Amino acid sequence: MQGPELPGPMWLNYMNEVAPEYSTVEFAKPQESPHDDPDDMSRVDISCDRSNSDDDSEDAVDED
Repeated sequence: MQGPELPGPMWLNYMNEVAPEYSTVEFAKPQESPHDDPDDMSRVDISCDRSNSDDDSEDAVDED
């Protein structure tokens, strides 16, 4: 058994106890936004490009 598995049953018991007290309805859309289209994700860089990283140690490949 791994360490992170130990609190699993306690977490499940806790969530079963407290979860019914919280609403699960969707969040309302904000009334105002600084963006013209708040749902447009083109302004967010979600790429994993690490070419600008100072630490290239993980990018190095040993080709022996």
